[in-house]
Amino acid sequence: MPKFHELFTDVLVVLSSGEPMLKKDVFTKVLDRKQLSDAELAEKLKSGYSRAQDRVHWAVAYLFYAEAVAKPLKGVLQITDAGKKLLLDNPNGVSLTAVEATPGLIAWTKRGDEKQKAKRLSQDGAGVRQAVSSDDSPSEQIERAIQAMRQEVESEVLSRLRTEHWSFMERAVLKVLLRLGYGADEEDLSHVGGPNDEGIDGIINQDKLGLDQIYVQSKRYRAGSAISGNDINAFMGAMGRKGVAKGVFITASHFTDGARKAAEENKHQQVVLIDGEELAAIMVQHQIGATIVGSYSVFKIDENFFTE
Repeated sequence: MPKFHELFTDVLVVLSSGEPMLKKDVFTKVLDRKQLSDAELAEKLKSGYSRAQDRVHWAVAYLFYAEAVAKPLKGVLQITDAGKKLLLDNPNGVSLTAVEATPGLIAWTKRGDEKQKAKRLSQDGAGVRQAVSSDDSPSEQIERAIQAMRQEVESEVLSRLRTEHWSFMERAVLKVLLRLGYGADEEDLSHVGGPNDEGIDGIINQDKLGLDQIYVQSKRYRAGSAISGNDINAFMGAMGRKGVAKGVFITASHFTDGARKAAEENKHQQVVLIDGEELAAIMVQHQIGATIVGSYSVFKIDENFFTE
């Protein structure tokens, strides 16, 4: 059974024509190239997921972070110019070292390090790519592996939000806000987005009479496109015309410094900003668009039993 990093070349070769391919077809063709036995194809992880499929999944994930593979549509994969170059520059096979050296994976790993430090999950900044290191204790290996898998799911959730129709995200963010405690039930949330929404995509009633409202703006923007200070000012202007003092602005991209400054400097209105990475993390945490497929138990000795 090949390791996930031994499948990089196969994934890129399967996609080398440059044409978009369904992810499931890519997985099938990659495994066909390895000529695995029926027994190997039947192997399962404790979660019940195919071991072979899981390894192709992680090969694709790393190549996606390395910007060698793109996801232009839901369930579709396509090689990028960076992927073609990676394949050309490594005629003897694309190694994990080569993928780790790509600007895309370096940037992704840096973001992962920063997130781990912020959450106090890592003190040495070793990076998500070192999910399992011989220098780590077994407990540290588990923590790093779990963090790597969670971050991969967050990335996939964000990618899917960016490729769905804009109205899907508008409805999705209302579900997220409800789970975060905004409004008592679904009846308190209204989706009003559309061509003539005047900059308001959703309304949350904090009380049943609708006297205390929160306005919601959702922007699906792709990676690389940012929400500016003008966008925030326009949203606050729409809130002001309706006499609303509270708002939440959510985007699948990120906010410029000017956008955050605009929100902070307004003393008459309170606007909470949630960017794409934070949104994806919240969704995974609350199992919105993500689900738990397995759990693991960690045991330690029961000292109380032995001291009775």
